[in-house]
Amino acid sequence: MGGKSKQWAGSSSSRRPIVARAVVTDYRRRRVVGPTAELAHESGLNEVTMVDICRMSQMSRTTFYDLFDGISDCLTYAFGDAYDRLIAPTKKAREDGAPWLEELTRSVGAFYLAAAENPLLAELCLVHSAGAVEEARGHDFEAAVGAIAEVIGDGRETGHDGHTEAEHSFRQIDPKDILARGIVATAALRVRQGKAALLPEHRDEMVMLVVSTLFGTDAMATAQQQLASGRFY
Repeated sequence: MGGKSKQWAGSSSSRRPIVARAVVTDYRRRRVVGPTAELAHESGLNEVTMVDICRMSQMSRTTFYDLFDGISDCLTYAFGDAYDRLIAPTKKAREDGAPWLEELTRSVGAFYLAAAENPLLAELCLVHSAGAVEEARGHDFEAAVGAIAEVIGDGRETGHDGHTEAEHSFRQIDPKDILARGIVATAALRVRQGKAALLPEHRDEMVMLVVSTLFGTDAMATAQQQLASGRFY
């Protein structure tokens, strides 16, 4: 009995450092994200150097190279982390089984709130990503557009009754990418202006833009009434 207990304890302890090491490594890598975003905001992404990141992160060069292969690897990690913090709340807001309008409203609201609460990370992801195409690929402005377009696309799949033939014909032109681009571009613009805190105020107007474009003015009036009720806050 005692032998088995000792063997189990040894097996458990041998696994524990591996898990802890991964967690600690990720925590240490994450230390560079805020400073990278701040440096990009202050001087532009092209001026961000390993030396500056180490200085602002209070990290030695040895530690930096233990965590990253170089500045490009560091930027790749920073873009990925910034994107996750910006988009994760948006994805979480998409509750299974929720009506499309509620899902759209909550998702756009979560996206704008995340940008308002993390303006430098939003700027890194939505603005500075244009200057690091390879490092930011999949975690950039276009990726954010794709995430929002997925929410809008759900609405088109549900359909909507009561439209005229002309309206149905118009809907054959898929505008979801254009609408998503407008939502994300508004976030990028406010971030560049230093007015990210205003983004949550744009939520309802963007939702109305999507609804009116996809389903017409009658649907927009109904959506306005539902938004005015405050049920999505």
